[in-house]
Amino acid sequence: MENSENGSNDINLLSEYLPGLTEHEESKFKEFYDILCHFNKRINLVSRSSLNSSGRKHFSDSYMGVKLFDETFIPGSTVYDFGSGNGFPGVVAAIMHPGTKFILVERDKRKSEFMRFLCEELGLGNVILHMGSASQLKEESVKLGMSRAMAPLPKMLLEMRPLFENGGKLFLFKGDH
Repeated sequence: MENSENGSNDINLLSEYLPGLTEHEESKFKEFYDILCHFNKRINLVSRSSLNSSGRKHFSDSYMGVKLFDETFIPGSTVYDFGSGNGFPGVVAAIMHPGTKFILVERDKRKSEFMRFLCEELGLGNVILHMGSASQLKEESVKLGMSRAMAPLPKMLLEMRPLFENGGKLFLFKGDH
């Protein structure tokens, strides 16, 4: 397990944070963490101050958020993750729901390349990467979407509105920052 800069992290506490976590999910999350640490040295994917607490701040946050709407991940359905540059929550959700197709939408080329490498290394065949702006997607093509850190809420909602079909749902992972 790669350590972040000061040598300590909480990634080995995932099973404490997430009692329902499977061995497979835990293994994939730890592999994801190692890749994140490696790339975060060159690309600002998560803040350096949050890297040591990624287990709680990034993985658990994404995992618990996905669990809130688990029943919407019907095998064979498609879910969009907007602004998915660091893989949260889209890659976490793809690990949890291998029967669901996830389209990760990211306009930053370096972050897109990180996600391409990450998904390949994790063996995630249920992920498609859309390298470009969400506004390039076909109007009314999204039934289910999620986002954790794409843009400030008002700006994001204006950009997303035309993409969603009537009755579509957008799940937002927004914190207090």
